Amino acid sequence: MIRRVLACLNITGFRRYAIQLVNFLEKEIYGQANGFELYMKNSKEFDQKAFQTAPLKKFVEKPQIFQILSHYGDHHDNLQRIKLLEENCLAKYPEDFQMSVYFNGR
Repeated sequence: MIRRVLACLNITGFRRYAIQLVNFLEKEIYGQANGFELYMKNSKEFDQKAFQTAPLKKFVEKPQIFQILSHYGDHHDNLQRIKLLEENCLAKYPEDFQMSVYFNGR
């Protein structure tokens, strides 16, 4: 269900909200920003105390869930992840991901 919401936000011009939602979920699951990456690396930078108090830490039992959700997040210039985003949203054109007409001030 969350994947559908994220895909919808991306292709209807509300990508910035999809990115914020993914960031929020990451913080709620792993207890910190960039927590998924640190958790997967088993890095010493991963804050165990914050993780133990994270409200949604039960999702960590299946890390592949957040890995799928992270495709809808911010990718900067990572072409592989941008391609996955387009596949997950069933969008093929860059204009599908443009800011919604509702925000252009008309």
